[in-house]
Amino acid sequence: MIKLKELEQWYASGDVMKLTGRTKQGAINLIKKGRVRGVKTRAGWLYDPKSVEEFLQKEEPANPSLTPPPPSQALRSQPRGSVATHNANRA
Repeated sequence: MIKLKELEQWYASGDVMKLTGRTKQGAINLIKKGRVRGVKTRAGWLYDPKSVEEFLQKEEPANPSLTPPPPSQALRSQPRGSVATHNANRA
């Protein structure tokens, strides 16, 4: 059983979209196909950061022109929801 404290560290779909260069559905499909570990919550999908990092080490990004930062540094320093807020400000 996953503990709530652990889930607080997991990535949201927007985080995984940014790291992998995939669309939201593409990020969700990574969970559905068993390529990364994740859970569905009332607020949306959450992705195990260790699983995402392992996936990134094995796979090429969906969009090769995107070069995401190393996963261990990419989003951990940002407060929860900052990616969504950033994207909303760009629209």
